[in-house]
Amino acid sequence: MKSILIVNENQLYRKAVSQVYLKLFCKVYEASTGLEAQSIIAQNHIDLALLDLSKRTVDGFALYRWIENENKSRDIPIIVSSSEKNHSFAF
Repeated sequence: MKSILIVNENQLYRKAVSQVYLKLFCKVYEASTGLEAQSIIAQNHIDLALLDLSKRTVDGFALYRWIENENKSRDIPIIVSSSEKNHSFAF
């Protein structure tokens, strides 16, 4: 069973996306903050992370860089999203 981590401050968004992956028989973890996401990654095997870059509590870019630099998580594929209109993406 594949495991998905959804990181987004919006609970309704997380629930809606969770339902899609649950129907595909995936184990779904949800995090509303970067610190919560880091804790989930440290304690579980994650196959895919869906990351909102426009987070207010912890910069989504900082979380992205943390995932990429941690030995345990550096191989996790990341799909990023943002509701911001004027983001300049530089990874």
